[in-house]
Amino acid sequence: MIDEDPLWPGKDGYCVGAIAPMMGPLSLKSQLQQQLAQQLSAVGIATSPMEVNSLPIYRVRQAYPVIYRSPIAQQWAKIRNRNSQTLITQLCQGGGWVAVPEREVVDWCWSDGAIAQGLTAVFQQWLSLEARQFKALEANIAVHYTRTRWQDLLELAQQSQLLTPPIPWGALTVSDYTLVTALIDFGDRLATQPDPPRLPLCQASLDYYAQHRIWGSDRPLAQARAGLIALTHYCLAI
Repeated sequence: MIDEDPLWPGKDGYCVGAIAPMMGPLSLKSQLQQQLAQQLSAVGIATSPMEVNSLPIYRVRQAYPVIYRSPIAQQWAKIRNRNSQTLITQLCQGGGWVAVPEREVVDWCWSDGAIAQGLTAVFQQWLSLEARQFKALEANIAVHYTRTRWQDLLELAQQSQLLTPPIPWGALTVSDYTLVTALIDFGDRLATQPDPPRLPLCQASLDYYAQHRIWGSDRPLAQARAGLIALTHYCLAI
């Protein structure tokens, strides 16, 4: 069972947090910006809607663990004449942010439990996506090919009952996070671009499939990997 507590103990001193599912909106970065804005407000620093979207947050890990970093304390210390270390201490009192030793930045690490929640939320949306809701014929032949290929593969996976919930996301290995983070990258781009390029996600998913077995893996891992393909298909179809 996934812990509903917003904080889980993390590795190497990191606190790890849970936030809203990554597809509501899809961008994990934009959700963290909203969360950070709320925490700034709690310590007396108001941010306008335009400022929220420009709060400095970037991902420092391209695979596992999923870590975002923000130099917000350093930035606001200069703008508002606030002590950066005091502000860091205040920001780290909730929301999963932790101070980076000897740096004026804070980190947020996506826990395994929160990852499972986010992937499950997207998977449920894929299950409810009907064929008539798919985008029209994709003009880019590479994107159309990839989407069609995953649709055919997922039909076979459904026949094998690999996509029957709940999907055991905990079976994923570190190497599987190459596709997880490609999905996160797509979501972060979607927050600032109404129709972001889909080719990077296509290539990442094709590379992933070439390097990882679905059929022939132990069943929980096969289910989780088929689930990632379903999430990719969802992103290419919406």
